[in-house]
Amino acid sequence: MTPTRSAVAAIAALALLAWPSAAAADERFAPEDRDLEGPMAADDGRFVFFWEEVDLDRFNLFEGYGPGAVSLGVPGADGPLELADVHLGTDAQRQPVLAFSYGTEELSDIYRYDFRTRRETRLSSSRAHCDEAGVRILRGVVYFERYEGSQRARRRCPSGVFAKRPGRKERRLLRAVPGSWDVSPQGTIAFERQIVGPSPGDGSGRRGTSEVRVKHIGRRGSRLVASTRFRVLSRDFYKGPIFAGVTLDEGFVYWLRSDEDSLTGDLLRNRIGAKGRTTKLSSEGRSFKGRGGLGAAESFVVDGDEIYYYSVPLSTNGAIFKVGPGPPQFDE
Repeated sequence: MTPTRSAVAAIAALALLAWPSAAAADERFAPEDRDLEGPMAADDGRFVFFWEEVDLDRFNLFEGYGPGAVSLGVPGADGPLELADVHLGTDAQRQPVLAFSYGTEELSDIYRYDFRTRRETRLSSSRAHCDEAGVRILRGVVYFERYEGSQRARRRCPSGVFAKRPGRKERRLLRAVPGSWDVSPQGTIAFERQIVGPSPGDGSGRRGTSEVRVKHIGRRGSRLVASTRFRVLSRDFYKGPIFAGVTLDEGFVYWLRSDEDSLTGDLLRNRIGAKGRTTKLSSEGRSFKGRGGLGAAESFVVDGDEIYYYSVPLSTNGAIFKVGPGPPQFDE
């Protein structure tokens, strides 16, 4: 599964999240002549990422991890466009498809790529002149986020997270677009929520709560999975831990807990269906915690026992890492 565009932006804002020197054992992939970016996806043994050919002002989508990765040949990727996100999913016949969104900084549309025909198509659920991203396709159902944009477009482009089934009208699942969210084929949606209070006026910063929640589509209310408290000292600086990058995979909800003040971070998970203990990726499983090493981690994806993350090492361009060797271990 994959994080949304807003999730990547939120995680990138926590640029002091440092990855450990222990992660040197993780596999590292970084082509010398290309600039890797953050959006990537993993599901059912497939891994997709993109790199930008800076000199040609063009990006390209690739499948596979490592030097053997092959281009998907997505057309229409030339020009001053930005890829917001990618997601591996399934169509109504449960055949693998790739969903992604790209466009300008102000406006993006959502697309589907068919591995069999090697062609992309703009989804009919994508409205003209609306800013849309975070697209997922699960068993033929399209999930995506939409932003209000200009005041003129608000009536045509209401904000929120939506679901569109073939032959049916779209349905709004969440009225506000969370910092990150994900949905499962079983109809569970997990999302990040931040609640920030008013300024106390004494210079100590506004107090906030960062939460991870899950809910079943069609039911009212949501269940709290985890929460933590922080303080907002300025627009770009938080004191205390904060959550980001909510992702669902095989009955678990995953998320990042990072602390900009102490330069630490952990990858956490909890079971979706019932109250359970939150566990974190252990040091033996390449812990997402520590002060040195690989620089800022901006995003991650999970596919069963495979965990990939994108990071910008301090001395080189961005690289994609694969947790290993062996299956990751999570400890209480």
